[in-house]
Amino acid sequence: MPEWVHTLGGDTKSLLIAIFGSVAGAIIGGVIKWLLERKMIEVLKQERVAARKDRQAAIDGLESALKERERALNDLAAREAENQERQRKLDELQRELDRNTQGVAGEKSKLNKLLTTLRGNDAGLWTTFPKVLPFSDYDTRIARRKPLIITIANNKGGVSKTTITGNLLAFFDNQLKLKVLAIDLDYQGSLSTMLRAEQDQAEARESNVNALLERGAGLGSLYAATRRLGQRLPRSELASAFYELALLEDRLMVEWLLQEGGDDIRYRLANVLLQDGIHEKFDVVLIDCPPRLTTGTINALCASTHVLVPTIFNPIAAEPVANFIQSSKGLMDVLNPKLEFLGVVETMSPRANEGQDTRAEGRRVIAETLKSGFPGISILQSNIPRRAAFADGGVAYLDNSEARTIFNTLGNEIKGKVGL
Repeated sequence: MPEWVHTLGGDTKSLLIAIFGSVAGAIIGGVIKWLLERKMIEVLKQERVAARKDRQAAIDGLESALKERERALNDLAAREAENQERQRKLDELQRELDRNTQGVAGEKSKLNKLLTTLRGNDAGLWTTFPKVLPFSDYDTRIARRKPLIITIANNKGGVSKTTITGNLLAFFDNQLKLKVLAIDLDYQGSLSTMLRAEQDQAEARESNVNALLERGAGLGSLYAATRRLGQRLPRSELASAFYELALLEDRLMVEWLLQEGGDDIRYRLANVLLQDGIHEKFDVVLIDCPPRLTTGTINALCASTHVLVPTIFNPIAAEPVANFIQSSKGLMDVLNPKLEFLGVVETMSPRANEGQDTRAEGRRVIAETLKSGFPGISILQSNIPRRAAFADGGVAYLDNSEARTIFNTLGNEIKGKVGL
């Protein structure tokens, strides 16, 4: 305490001490209060910072939770879309299964019908469905006989069908000077082999005739499928056959029975040969057929104006003649009612001192069959004798005078029957 204080009186001194004490107390109290307030402010600031941090943490947590929920919702939507796609595919598979089941049932029904038909006879096979004619005036086109279309056929093999076809071609070409088309419809290609030697430039063995049995075949197909013969048969052309024909015939028959061809397969050759203007290129068409009612044979019969039936006159060959005429005539009365049968021609007839009893019996059986069942069909007066020269693989007419005489006789008889 300052020295001057001690010089003061007691009361004054006490008063001053009291005043100093009060001031000091106030100052100390104010300092303490300031310190306390400052401390409080600092605490409040810290609490505010902590509150802000807590609030931000809460906001961040909420945002994180919202984002997680959004991801969960997106995942759920994606799974729902996947489930819908799976369901769609399952529904489509079920519909496809239903269609396939129905299709299988339909195909099974078709196959059962096919098997039933195949187990029947050849004639029944080709009348399974109604006919669809290639031309509205189909009967008229057949009846006009332009060109003359002759099918040489029989259900028995080895009866000289090919020999007759090849030598009649030579007769019409050389003797009558007519333009001739030969069509080989036997997949073995015997006629094609016979006429191969008569081509100036023989090509590789091909089944060109296949083109005439394809859907949509027309004159262009015919011109592409035929090959001109050589100098000895200058007016003749050939549509050749080979083993590929058998595969085509089988396929066409199945398409026919399953009705998948899109047209009437039986009239495909007719659609070619009965075209307008065909007679300007050919006067006569000769068709050599196999010993069965194949797809090709049916096409030949549906395209032809006439049928010639060669056979050997013996009891064994007589039955197939009756069978062929009955089945083919029954079919053609429906499919080609204007078709005419030229008749039955005897082939491989024995010499005068050989096998005449068997020959006579065969003639009798055939004659009685024709008289009782087919009164409009007769046995031709001509016959083709058994000669080695006729079966040596070539066209005997061109090299053998006896053959020329024999086939001139047959050719002229046919000429008279068809009105050439």
